[in-house]
Amino acid sequence: MGLLGKKDKADKKEKKDKKEKKSNDEGIEEVKPVEKVKTELEKIEDEVLDARQKGDDEKAFKLAMEHESESPWLQYIIAKMYCNGDYVEQSDEEEFKWSLKSAENGNKSGQANLADCYYYGIGVEISYEKAFEWASKSVDNPLGCKVLGNLYYHGKGVKQSYSEAAKWYLKSAEQGYAASQSKLAQMYCDGNGVKQSYDQAVKWYNKAIEKGDIVALFGLADLYRDGSGVKQSYIEAARLYAKAAKAGSTYAAGEIGDIYFEGKGVRQSYYEAEKWYMMGSKNGSGYCTGVLGDMYKDGLGVRKDIYKAIDFYKKAASMDYEDATIVLASLYYRGELVSKDPAEAVKWATIVAEKGNAKGQFILGAIYADMGDKVNAKKWLKLSAAQGYKDAKDILRSL
Repeated sequence: MGLLGKKDKADKKEKKDKKEKKSNDEGIEEVKPVEKVKTELEKIEDEVLDARQKGDDEKAFKLAMEHESESPWLQYIIAKMYCNGDYVEQSDEEEFKWSLKSAENGNKSGQANLADCYYYGIGVEISYEKAFEWASKSVDNPLGCKVLGNLYYHGKGVKQSYSEAAKWYLKSAEQGYAASQSKLAQMYCDGNGVKQSYDQAVKWYNKAIEKGDIVALFGLADLYRDGSGVKQSYIEAARLYAKAAKAGSTYAAGEIGDIYFEGKGVRQSYYEAEKWYMMGSKNGSGYCTGVLGDMYKDGLGVRKDIYKAIDFYKKAASMDYEDATIVLASLYYRGELVSKDPAEAVKWATIVAEKGNAKGQFILGAIYADMGDKVNAKKWLKLSAAQGYKDAKDILRSL
């Protein structure tokens, strides 16, 4: 696939940022039990919930603010509205403030949301200890269980334990929390904390997909691509990747781009590949952006344009995609398609070499050797050779 190799699977680890939290907790904590005999406050709470469900956020917010001092649940609703920017301007600080108020007044949803704020640093400095404290108070809430799962999975503030993580993800998943269902599916794929089972993975991915979870879409797509637990099908994988990519997944955009680029199970099409890579690039994928550089460099499905190729490589490098940075260093070092420029080559090679990339260290060492700077050449070539890079060892012998 040109100068850039297969993508680093880091793109797959899509950040579980606030946007994911918002999409996954809507419609769960706001559901209130039906009471036979309702107080005036309960009627107001129902009116707020009804307004939220009908999309009348202005009415919901004003009514909630008017009566918040009487109801920890309304305080939680205000936190949610600041979280999502519903009627009010989105504010992490306000979300934290109202979550804290609700939590301290005993609302379980508020306590779970507060734990999530501490876990991700939403409106407050990250504190895994505080996240654990508040999540432990809301173990009957799916979000609270998910936070506990996250803490045990990553060993943040607690001793790392996949089995404990699986226990809490399961409790959350059984309450319909999509992100936990997806995470549990991943654990069944990997056999972390649970007995490895693709059947269970498929089950939980499908449950999460029913709730619109993006991670579950490309997780199930991976299984169809590899034929793990399901009949291998690039066509089904492409369908699922396409849905995830359209929902904003850069990993999925890269995967479906690869399928069309290589013609795996579908008619090979650089045009289709370019379309998906472009989507991924616009959403911030360094891999997709780098492959676009390859396509313009080689004229694959697009008109050959070295200037556009260099622009894409530089953009990919700015996204911390190391392969693109190495390509730029190589092009300027060799004078391939661009004027030879040792200083520019050193600049790009240094960026990736300082991150510990063995190939980048080799290229930087080779550039310095070519420039007659044996001190810097040996420095970087030794670092590369220490990581097992054979070409670095060969040049060192000649210095």
